[in-house]
Amino acid sequence: MQAIPKASEARIVVNARGYTTATEFAAQTIRQHILDGTFADGMPLRQDELAEQLQLSRMPVREALRLLEVEGLVDFQPRKGAIVASLSPDDITEIYELRAQLETYALRLSLPHLSAEALASAEKLQREIEAHPDPVQTGSLNLEFHLLLYSGVERKRTTAFLISLSRSVDRYLRLLMSQLGYAGKSDKEHRALLRLCRKRDVNAACDLLHKHLIEGGTALAAFVHELQTKRSASV
Repeated sequence: MQAIPKASEARIVVNARGYTTATEFAAQTIRQHILDGTFADGMPLRQDELAEQLQLSRMPVREALRLLEVEGLVDFQPRKGAIVASLSPDDITEIYELRAQLETYALRLSLPHLSAEALASAEKLQREIEAHPDPVQTGSLNLEFHLLLYSGVERKRTTAFLISLSRSVDRYLRLLMSQLGYAGKSDKEHRALLRLCRKRDVNAACDLLHKHLIEGGTALAAFVHELQTKRSASV
């Protein structure tokens, strides 16, 4: 298993990021290694090894893996234990269909109440996304951009579900951005969405958001299908 930071080595990072429990630290560390590809699809996540490397007991590691299971990043399989979850093209299509329904609902509720400050923050985030030297590293900014547009009303359960759906495909989306140059299309659609939000054109903004997500999901599903076909052919 790829070596990961020990709790003692990461103490400054832990304090800086405000982790409050060993479980939270373990979950974030394992999550990041899944998202950046260090822990590949299907890789076993052995609790003893993770606990040793993180300098934690098995309990917070086990709890962290269960949290990541809920996020769709980890699977528990009979006789195998925890492994890094993999998504099929059909899984990705379903996730983006869910996102399209849920996020247009959230935007429709939010936009009439969305503050000028939230819109300004979303515009600033979009500039950061476009200026970032590495589009692979903008996944968290992209999620934050979308959530800002839905912040006109408070929907805690909706937001938590959206974050879970987004995280489950993030590692694949990073590959799509880097290998197929999809970032330019995404940026263009984000800017158009911001213009419609500034106009408070709810219907047009929701239509564009739905199209943005469905087309993104279609492209990502096709990309993952191609990756998996190549891997199968090479085995």
